[in-house]
Amino acid sequence: MHNISGKMPAQFKNIFNVGFSKMPKQIYRKTIKRGFTFNVMLVGVAGLGKSTFLNTLFMTDIYNDESPVRFLIQVFKFFYHL
Repeated sequence: MHNISGKMPAQFKNIFNVGFSKMPKQIYRKTIKRGFTFNVMLVGVAGLGKSTFLNTLFMTDIYNDESPVRFLIQVFKFFYHL
């Protein structure tokens, strides 16, 4: 298979493991020991699976349905025709 210029495309080696475990050992140990902040903003309509996604991502029950909602934001829709 050739690209537009007639040359063979570069071959890339498969990388199966990426993430914190591939960092140098000293940095990896320090990061795991100290911990780190991981911010996630997840937006979507009710019933889309946001809670399930978070629980699956972290392999634990981070958010459950019994937790009280701390903030409620009401969004108003306005249409102006000019």
